[in-house]
Amino acid sequence: MGGCTQSKAADPSPGAGAGVEDRLKFIAKVGLFKRLPKEEYSALANAMESVKIEPGATIIKQGDDGDEFYVIKEGKCNVDVDGTKVATLAVGDYFGEMALLRDEPRTATITASAKVEALSITRKTFDELGLLNKLEFPKRGAVAGGGGAVIETQPPCPKTKDEEKCMMNALKTNQNLQTMGSLEDVQIQQMIECMWKESIEKDTEVIKQGDQNSDYFYIIMDGEFEVMVSGDTNAMEGKAASAMGTLNAGQSFGELALMYFAPRAATVVAKTSATLMVIDRMQFKKILETASLAATMEHRKYLDKVVVLDPLTDNEKDSLAKALDERTFSKTENIFMQ
Repeated sequence: MGGCTQSKAADPSPGAGAGVEDRLKFIAKVGLFKRLPKEEYSALANAMESVKIEPGATIIKQGDDGDEFYVIKEGKCNVDVDGTKVATLAVGDYFGEMALLRDEPRTATITASAKVEALSITRKTFDELGLLNKLEFPKRGAVAGGGGAVIETQPPCPKTKDEEKCMMNALKTNQNLQTMGSLEDVQIQQMIECMWKESIEKDTEVIKQGDQNSDYFYIIMDGEFEVMVSGDTNAMEGKAASAMGTLNAGQSFGELALMYFAPRAATVVAKTSATLMVIDRMQFKKILETASLAATMEHRKYLDKVVVLDPLTDNEKDSLAKALDERTFSKTENIFMQ
C-alpha cells in the first residue's frame, strides 16, 4: 500500500470491516462527500477498501509517493510535518488527497494514535469516479510542509537598489502574505535575494486557472497583465473568461496556490511584454514558515498572560497560538456588534 508501512499493523484487505451498507451510511455523514450526487454513493461505497491500523503504525510517510487517500471511520491519527506534530485527525477527517490532486510526494506523516479503521480510495478509482471534479477539498495550510516534487529553479539574479525597493513594496502590500503573520524586513530581504528575473512576451499565459501544479510566485517589475476568471475552474478558456482587472509594475501574484494546497484561482496573461521576478515554491514556503513561526511565538507570549487560559496545556496553547489571526482596527471602529 503506497505510503503505508508494510507490517502486520496495517491490514488493507478488501472488504474488511463494515459492509457496503454500513459504508453508505457513513459516506452520507461525511462532509467531504456532500457535493457528490446521492446516486453515486453506491459506486463509491463499493470501490472503497477498509483498512485497519494498529496504534503507533505509520499509515503514510512524508516524502513517499502516494496512490491512495483515506477517510477515518474509527479512531484518531497524528499528523507530523518535518518531525513536528501539527494536527490530530478524527472520525470523518481525511488525508492523503494531495498526492492524488497534485501528483506530488506525501506532504506529511500520518500515524495512528489509537486503533484506526479507515476507508481508502486508490488513484485509479479516484480518477474513474471523477472525484477531482465532484468533491470540494478545503484548502490545507502549506507553509510548514509539503512539496518535494522536483521543480525548475534558477540562481538568483543581481538587483539594483530601485528593483529591491520595488520588490519590497510589492511584498509588503500583498495582503495575502500578511495573513501568515507580519513579514519582517529580514524575511522580505531573504525572498528578494532568492528571486530571479524572467522576460515575458505579450500574450504569454503565466498561470492558468485550475492548474494543480503551482510552483512559482511573481513580482511584476514592468509591463501589464490581465487577470481572468472563468466560472468553470476545471477548463479555463480565455474566450469564456471574464476580465477581473489588470496588474502592473510593483504588484505581485501567484501566492495563494503556494500558501495553500489549492489550484490556481485565476489565469494571468501578459497584455504587453513584461519583466517578472520569480521565486519557486520551496524557497517561498521556507521563508514564510519562518515568519509564521515568529508570529506564533509572539502570540504564545500574549496567551500566557491570559488567566482564563491557564488550565490549557502547553500543547493546547501552542495550537491556539498557531490558529490566531492578527487584525488591525481603526479608532472608533466596531470590533463586533451584538
